[in-house]
Amino acid sequence: MKNFKIIIALISRVSIPAYSQQSANPIDQLLDRVKQGKLSDTKENQQRETEFRQKRDQQERMLADAETTKVNEEIEVQN
Repeated sequence: MKNFKIIIALISRVSIPAYSQQSANPIDQLLDRVKQGKLSDTKENQQRETEFRQKRDQQERMLADAETTKVNEEIEVQN
């Protein structure tokens, strides 16, 4: 019985670290995937923001052109 307890204790000491190392790998892999996903999301968000700014600037230019055209036409009508 005493030998049995010693054997169980030895097996536990050997198997627990091995199990911990095996279970750490999938967690590390998951963490890496999450980090890569965040990087990918960040790149996509930066691209969207750049696109948004370009469209906003284009709309501002179009509005300024339209306002200039309106003012010029009002001046022509008054003359």
